[in-house]
Amino acid sequence: MADIVKYSEIISKVAYELKKEFQCKVYSDEVLENFTKPCFFIKLIITSEKQTVNIIKKQLSVILTYFPADADISQLHYLDVYDRISRLFENGLRLKSRYLHTNNIEFNRAGENMDILQFTIDLPYLDRAIISKPSCETMEELEINVKINEREEAKWQS
Repeated sequence: MADIVKYSEIISKVAYELKKEFQCKVYSDEVLENFTKPCFFIKLIITSEKQTVNIIKKQLSVILTYFPADADISQLHYLDVYDRISRLFENGLRLKSRYLHTNNIEFNRAGENMDILQFTIDLPYLDRAIISKPSCETMEELEINVKINEREEAKWQS
């Protein structure tokens, strides 16, 4: 049975791949000022929908925000970053015991000068539902006496 996907494992894996490819700082928390450029910020957006008692359909969107160094603000650099991100995540994300397949990668530019790059990587997958065990003991035998028309007719046992 497949392990349940852990979001901390996803962020760690994405950060590892970005650091290895771009050799720059990767933040998993939002830092509003004094961050080092070039850098990436990672954010997860998760939606889930119950499919059965045991299965949950999840839609995971990994949002990558890239701030280039001031010297790298150019269309060619942006396209290079897009190509490298696409190659890194186009097939999916290998975790310890699972593989999440990429459904879509979107690329946008943001900021006053349109110099901030944002990538959205969609990773849909199915996961097990965590079912809690009852806190009481399970009954092993049950004996029922049934009265039909005020007299005892049968004895049921299971």
